[in-house]
Amino acid sequence: MRSFRFLARAAAAALAVLAVPVAAMTRAPAPPVPHDLLGCSPETILATYGLACEHWTSSSAFSLSYKDKNGALGTFLFHGDAAVQVPPDSFVPAAVVPPKPGEPFPAQRAADAARCLGNPKSSTAGTSSIELEYPDGRKVTLAHGRVFF
Repeated sequence: MRSFRFLARAAAAALAVLAVPVAAMTRAPAPPVPHDLLGCSPETILATYGLACEHWTSSSAFSLSYKDKNGALGTFLFHGDAAVQVPPDSFVPAAVVPPKPGEPFPAQRAADAARCLGNPKSSTAGTSSIELEYPDGRKVTLAHGRVFF
């Protein structure tokens, strides 16, 4: 009887020791610090941080910005398909909002968005972007091979 209690306690202790690493393995991994994302594609940033709360485009670059819990913006600047400037490593987004499946989203590749949006009824070319209008009234801007709206 005594050896059974000893074995039961030993087994319980072993399970308690194993429970900590198992619990740690089931938690979501911490997101990478922004510095580790220098050179990454917009798809990597979107997969890590979700949809941006703000964005802008110019003839040579575009950005995706995210708010932290205090409302401060952390901005990723892209030239081509590479993040060339990122927020400070202390930046943590307030929330990660993933894109809804089957719906277009800002900074999505134009080819992927075209499958979601369908054929536009008209297009207007500018010096660094194209505006597309769809039969349902939606308008999107194409710049850098991506959609913005």
